Amino acid sequence: MTAADGIHAAAHAALLFAPGAAVIVGGIPGAGKTTFLARTVRPGDARVLDSAQVRRRLRARFGRRVPYALYRPLVHALHLLRVWRALAGAQPVVVHDCPRPTRSRRCGSAVLVSLRARRRVGRAARRPPPRRRP
Repeated sequence: MTAADGIHAAAHAALLFAPGAAVIVGGIPGAGKTTFLARTVRPGDARVLDSAQVRRRLRARFGRRVPYALYRPLVHALHLLRVWRALAGAQPVVVHDCPRPTRSRRCGSAVLVSLRARRRVGRAARRPPPRRRP
């Protein structure tokens, strides 16, 4: 099996979730997060929350006359509200999260998962705490 075969097989595998699991899928725009989720999360296994779902609903309501830049803050606020509500249930939740340009909006979904789960959510690049010497 080549590396390309392994990547292709992984892209078509289904993810399994524990009850109450919360998973955040993040990355730079265009990295393939939406495609990955569409190919790996089977309907009914977990609730997938993506801000694009909110954006499409609002665009249908506002029409194309209203520029997205005007209602972008509303899209992100409603998305985070959906995440907060979904985390209250027992169904696994998968959140599609994108890096935000400002520090105040960065990792909003991770903060919500942390608060709702009442535990700290670490970052992958976080350094381990220093060891105490006896």
